This record gives sequence, C-alpha cells and structure tokens, in this order.
Amino acid sequence: MLKKDDFRDLVVISDFDGTISKHDTNDLLMKCFGNKENKNIERLFREGKIGLKEGMRRHFQELDIDEETYLAFILSDIEMDVGFKQFHKKLKEQDIPLVIVSGGFLNGILPFLEKEKVKIEHIHANKLLFKKDKIEIDFLTNEVECHGKFRPCGNCKLKHFEEIKRSYGKVLFVGDGLTDRCIAERADIVFAKDDLAEYCSEVMIPYIRYENFNDISTKFFGE
Repeated sequence: MLKKDDFRDLVVISDFDGTISKHDTNDLLMKCFGNKENKNIERLFREGKIGLKEGMRRHFQELDIDEETYLAFILSDIEMDVGFKQFHKKLKEQDIPLVIVSGGFLNGILPFLEKEKVKIEHIHANKLLFKKDKIEIDFLTNEVECHGKFRPCGNCKLKHFEEIKRSYGKVLFVGDGLTDRCIAERADIVFAKDDLAEYCSEVMIPYIRYENFNDISTKFFGE
C-alpha cells in the first residue's frame, strides 16, 4: 500500500490491450478473421524480424472486414479487466490522472470505453482507416531513432512517457506486453503480468506482479 505522500505528483500510465481489456483485441481479431498469413506475420514479429508497425500494417492488409464488422466485434467480444472500473474510480477520488498509451486503435478503444461508461480524457493510440477495399493505419508517431527490439512501433510509448514524466514527479505504469518494456525500464512503479512480467524478471526490473486490477487496487490503495 502506498502512503498518501506517494500520491503527490503521481500519474498512472496504462496499456490498453490485455491490460484494461481482458484480452488483446488485435490477437482476438486475427483469430476470428485472420488466415495462415496472419499467423506467419505474428511469428515474424515475435522473433524480432519485423517491427510492430510493419506487423500491424501487414496484419490488417490480410483482413477482409468493414468498419461495421470491426465495431461489432469490439462491442460484443471484448471484456473489461476485472476491477478496472473500481480502480479508475479510486484514482478520480484521489485526483490522480490516468493516461492510456496503446499500440492499438482509437476506433476500438473509444467505443469500448463508452459502452462501459468509463471516461478517460487522455488516450494516445493509432487509428484504423477503413477504405473501400482495404484497411490502412494512421500511426501516431514516426520514431526514427527507436532502439527497441520490436521497433518501430508506430506509437512510441517511450516518447509519451517522457512527455508525461516532465509534468509529474512519479509515474506508475501498468502493462502486460512486449511493447511495454520501454516504459517499464523507466517508470517509478511497475505493475506487470504475462510477457512484461517475464521480461522484468529476466532483466531485474523491480515490479509488482498482478493478475487483474483488483490486485492493483489492493496493493495500491490497501483495499
């Protein structure tokens, strides 16, 4: 449990896919609508042979769905992580800002949060552009000098972290995936699970393991 003094000048940065959402929306999307090439693209990405930006571009080139189908999938198949609403409520009560930094897409994040009646002002994510016969991606950043293993990401989480950190004294980060490593290496407090927890253990980054946001609330607020 953190002391009240720890709340001063604190900001929470959270990943979205597999963190605020119970499962990664893009992984589920590829399982539902993808093909054999999508599996190959994912393999190349995890082996570090292509970056996230290239991987996502190629993934969506393989999908034959329109915007209506995509939105229906998000609103019907995606669930919110256990305890997130309560955690978000407690942050608001303590006037602690929450920022979502995601490699995913506003097209899915915003309708999902609206359905769940959760309002978050600051969201940094990419955007899908549904054309007549293809899906393109409007990436948020162009990180030319990125040195991460899965570079370039298309939405540089480290860049957002550095901008946010300049305005606050302390950053608490919540994440689960491969592209959350850059922030985890620099955040003051890290809550991690799955791939991110394994990485933190491997390179000895101090972190708190969690399963869902109820765990975070208990360790963060003591209840």
